[in-house]
Amino acid sequence: MVTLGAFDGVHLGHQKLLTYLKHKAEQLNTESVVISLWPHPRIVLNKDLQSFSLLNSLDEKKLLLEKAGIKNLVIIPFDQAISRMGAEEFVKQVIIEKLDTALFLLGFNNMIGHKQEGNFEFLTKLSAKYNFMLEQFHPELLDGNKISSTLVRNELLAGRVENANKLLGYQYSISGLVAEGKKMGRLIGFPTANIVPLDQYKLVPLQGVYAAYTSTEQGVFPSMLNIGYRPTIGNNLEKTVEVHLFNFDDSLYNKELTISFVSRLRDEKKFAGLEDLKRQLIEDKNISIQVLNKNKYHYL
Repeated sequence: MVTLGAFDGVHLGHQKLLTYLKHKAEQLNTESVVISLWPHPRIVLNKDLQSFSLLNSLDEKKLLLEKAGIKNLVIIPFDQAISRMGAEEFVKQVIIEKLDTALFLLGFNNMIGHKQEGNFEFLTKLSAKYNFMLEQFHPELLDGNKISSTLVRNELLAGRVENANKLLGYQYSISGLVAEGKKMGRLIGFPTANIVPLDQYKLVPLQGVYAAYTSTEQGVFPSMLNIGYRPTIGNNLEKTVEVHLFNFDDSLYNKELTISFVSRLRDEKKFAGLEDLKRQLIEDKNISIQVLNKNKYHYL
């Protein structure tokens, strides 16, 4: 019992498909197998990378699939040769000869092979030729919308992290290393950790101020963070991700943190000076605490 896909985000739609995959495998007394390609084809083919982003790193995807109960994950290294492989060649070499597939489960918007020629109709013909069963999984709906990785990305890029989290079934997160900053936050009582994402293609949500949780070596801490250009303290050309941990007083430089987004509080603003900024941050902290008290930590 085999399915194939990018599974970026491993959202609720993916999770429903994976549950069905395991159920069918049990019925057929066989193993359930997930095939995924890595790196993402757009990276290898250098296709529109300026606007490209991913919801998961490979390690995050593996963890999510494991939590979904998938024990057999096949990662196929994507390269130029694979990109030129036709759908029938892929089915014959991978689906049949290597995996001896009894039933192939196709996602609702999934196609395989060079130029995505392997749609459901094409694969139906191949299933008869190579003697395997074929099913197409119908999309999962939430509030009338088809759940997809693209929809999740669009919600995050619009700052609607609550909606994205509903689609994912967990809080969207970014992991990164803490880099040396300008330490301006310490001057007003709000020290921040400047995060450099571990994965260069990891999607960073819309700039603004967010309530969040931060996972550290010492545990998980309620937090607030700012994504943007820090307009109050100078002309900053590079976007930063800076997080302030509540009730935390320790060095985080060169440590790895994971920030889980809960709610977007407001746009980034330019204030007249540091005192005005401090007053706003006190208000942001109070609102963050209220929001986080209603939304517990739920990463992956």
